[in-house]
Amino acid sequence: MLRYFSRERFGFPQAIGALLLLAFIMQCLWFCAKAPLAESEVGYIHPQTVYWARGTDAPSIISPATHTLAALALNFTAQQAGESAWNRLILRFPFLLMATALAASLWYVSRRLFSNAGGYVAMILYVFSPWAVIYGATVQPGGPASWAVFGMVFTGIAVAHTLYAPREVVLRNWKRILLLGISIGLAVSSIFASVLLVPAAFCFVLYLAPHRRGAALTICAAACALGLLVAWILCEFDLRALLPDQNHMALHISPNLYGTWISYSLLGRFLTEMPSVLALLVAALVAFVAWPKTRYFSTTAPLMIFVLLLLLGIGMPHQGGIDFFRMALPFAYVFIAGVFADLLQTKWPELILAVLAAVLLTHAIFSVVGLAKM
Repeated sequence: MLRYFSRERFGFPQAIGALLLLAFIMQCLWFCAKAPLAESEVGYIHPQTVYWARGTDAPSIISPATHTLAALALNFTAQQAGESAWNRLILRFPFLLMATALAASLWYVSRRLFSNAGGYVAMILYVFSPWAVIYGATVQPGGPASWAVFGMVFTGIAVAHTLYAPREVVLRNWKRILLLGISIGLAVSSIFASVLLVPAAFCFVLYLAPHRRGAALTICAAACALGLLVAWILCEFDLRALLPDQNHMALHISPNLYGTWISYSLLGRFLTEMPSVLALLVAALVAFVAWPKTRYFSTTAPLMIFVLLLLLGIGMPHQGGIDFFRMALPFAYVFIAGVFADLLQTKWPELILAVLAAVLLTHAIFSVVGLAKM
């Protein structure tokens, strides 16, 4: 066991990453202790309660995975204690766990692709992001869906790279196939429209392994079968909960919304609420266009998914669009981390590092202050 904590596996970068992860968890715990359960959260925990109070019929299932996770956590609460801080923490714990897993996944992917500098940038942007803390400290489908979509895309990319090995890798990839299947099932049963990201992830698999298309298709099919099994379990063994007439979070994409200014103003307001992230994103896009060295698959892929999620969000109603905008942010963080990791290798690393550090520090301060006010 000690070999996992050797200097090669757990050194200074890992210690910094662990401290940032701890800072994220502390913010989530603080929010759990302070914020009472919102009506929307009660709707996921007790779907009938909110709607009976309004005198209306409740929808069969709001978000199958969210309802199942909340109902599972409800079994560990002290019902007689009411809405205590401890009960709120237990009810929100599955969502805290998934938001923390997304932070760890973001650190792992960014550091593996862009070295320590990329890992630090992506991790700081995520850890000190109010939306990430809210996803980790409330009962709602966006948190599980964000982690699942992120895992779906980058697990697919990881699987594709293993297909270059001159051996039978379909069976050897069972761990990644399992993770890919879990990601698909969790994403689809949390927010059904996430199913639109499955073909995008599989396109990366086929693109990266053109000489092993048969093996790639076999892996994709196996992952889909596992995803269907996971979704079936999370839907409490009734896949009808995913149907549009049962689930109001199904494929509600309206082409008319692409021609209205309201959808774009919603996106603009969402982006301008995070000025430091927007500034880094604009700077990264300018560098991406102007400097060919920043244009390679590891930066292009997250940028493509980021844009795709924004486009899908524009075509969805208000709440669905916001969820997709938020799901897009981790991919933006990976893109920003990759571009700035390259910029730090230029002739002016001290200047770029100083500006980057100032923006990240400002981002952290304003995010914590904004979360406290919220």
